Amino acid sequence: MAEAPGERRFTRDACRKGGLIDRSAFAVYPGRRDKTAEKSVYSIIGYQGAAVLLVAAGLGLWSSWFGASALAGGIAVLMPNAFFAWASTRRKPGGWLLVQGVVKFLFVIVLMAMAFRTLEPEPVAFFSGVITTLVAHGIGSWRLYRTASGPGAPRQGVR
Repeated sequence: MAEAPGERRFTRDACRKGGLIDRSAFAVYPGRRDKTAEKSVYSIIGYQGAAVLLVAAGLGLWSSWFGASALAGGIAVLMPNAFFAWASTRRKPGGWLLVQGVVKFLFVIVLMAMAFRTLEPEPVAFFSGVITTLVAHGIGSWRLYRTASGPGAPRQGVR
């Protein structure tokens, strides 16, 4: 099968030779830390925080308990995400990144259980805060990708 102009086949040999290594802002190189990567990771946390505050304020107009429940749900997901953002910018081997991801997941479960046990929030409002935080993460990542790969941006990825 002939390749179209500009198309590159993803073969095992090309991956072994390092031809398909993404050298984007999220790559961690020994000996230096990329401040752009840290800012971009933390900007996603900012998007999440703003979205949760907006939803909590909107539900707070309906009922103050709904607003507090949405805020508790958002914080239960936002705090572990902030921890993972901080941990992912440290220079550590890839195996530790997997461990930190598992710790983040367990941290979310523990915080949600603590919130339900101690605060007894309104479930619909609580999970609206959780879903808002998760959707804001996706939108923030998409915006970050679009900004990094927009017109005039340096080409990343396949070389």
